[in-house]
Amino acid sequence: ARCQGALKKILHATVDDLTRKIESSLDFYRENFNDAQAVAEIILTGGGANFLNVDRVLAERLLLPIRIGNPLANVKLPKASVPTATLQSYTTAIGLALRGARQDNII
Repeated sequence: ARCQGALKKILHATVDDLTRKIESSLDFYRENFNDAQAVAEIILTGGGANFLNVDRVLAERLLLPIRIGNPLANVKLPKASVPTATLQSYTTAIGLALRGARQDNII
């Protein structure tokens, strides 16, 4: 039970930090882009999006819709061989592969 309390504190602090960083980014966007449209939703990607209920917690704190992105949404593969549970951990690798493929005119 003691470990669960320590883990909860660590995760709470991490989500607090993430919330502050997102709020700071939203403020920067609004203050520095004259034609800035209101942010309609936030899409979480990467390994941090795997945290249980992080989308729900951030939505409550930021008062914005939050959804977990699908890094394979625009990738046509015969069959995805990456388990759904760990897919977010491959977001950067998928993005870099797509960038390289575009530069080489493969896609």
